[in-house]
Amino acid sequence: MNSRNRFFFGRDYMEFFYSNKNFQEAIRVFIFNSSNRVKDVKEGILVAGGQGKGNDLTQLSFPHGIVVDQMGAVYVADGGNQQLMRWSHGTRQGHTIVGSNGRSEQSNKFNWSFGLPFDRYGNVYVVDLYNHRVQKLRIDIDS
Repeated sequence: MNSRNRFFFGRDYMEFFYSNKNFQEAIRVFIFNSSNRVKDVKEGILVAGGQGKGNDLTQLSFPHGIVVDQMGAVYVADGGNQQLMRWSHGTRQGHTIVGSNGRSEQSNKFNWSFGLPFDRYGNVYVVDLYNHRVQKLRIDIDS
């Protein structure tokens, strides 16, 4: 796959479609209409990041995973910043769930976070690529 055409996708319980194209530092939602066609396919609606590459709470750096919980919060594996971020529904800035700007082998840090499946018990699994491990984290979606 050509690096200019890489996409990372997520989908929420209402079947809205979330995308990060070409490692852009923004997550956008694309909403389907009654004909199963995407509305506003060119731009989508910005839901996370979008303020350029960086480590501020309004920015992302090489996001590599998207998942959305039933409350509409968007979780992003922020690979370049070595952290898992959460944007609550309707907010303009995220907050760090775990990790920090800096690589480490410690259990509360990552060395290139990647991918984000949730299980039915509220655990999220983060691939910690260069530490060669998968970390299981319990996420409190009510906080």
